[in-house]
Amino acid sequence: MAIQQESWKSVILGLSCGYRRVGNISMPGESNKALARVVDKEQLLKPDLQSILQWEIAEHVLRKPVLVIREHRVKGKHLDSDEVIAQAMEYAKKNSYWVIYLVTHPFLHRFLCKRLFKKMAPDFWVKVVKTGWIPFDKESEQWHTRGPIRCLVYTVLRVLTGRKGR
Repeated sequence: MAIQQESWKSVILGLSCGYRRVGNISMPGESNKALARVVDKEQLLKPDLQSILQWEIAEHVLRKPVLVIREHRVKGKHLDSDEVIAQAMEYAKKNSYWVIYLVTHPFLHRFLCKRLFKKMAPDFWVKVVKTGWIPFDKESEQWHTRGPIRCLVYTVLRVLTGRKGR
């Protein structure tokens, strides 16, 4: 698809890194609070830049996103990176956002998300936002977001077998 460059608009896409559960309540962890600070910083540098954020990040940013992604479109399915990117790209296409500023955890999640973009959304121009160090959350509900070794095991399983989710 050929898009006229003068019509390109940009948007931040922030994908979360796990979440915590306290009783029946899900809440953002330390990783997502740090990612929210990255989004805030990027929007301070580029005041016209809007954002599409997974809810764990959206709860901690200064400026309201144009879209908050909270759940999978299939009731009961886990909201994974594939689904977040699919929902975000659907919205981005409808609203002519063709440049995506990608904010993700820098350890392997960024690699996975860039790979998913090439596969799922080749028409978009993806710019990776430098995050600096982002902590893992040892209290995350998701085993693979609690530390770097777990994240590595998950990434290998996903790349080799297609395993996804919790």
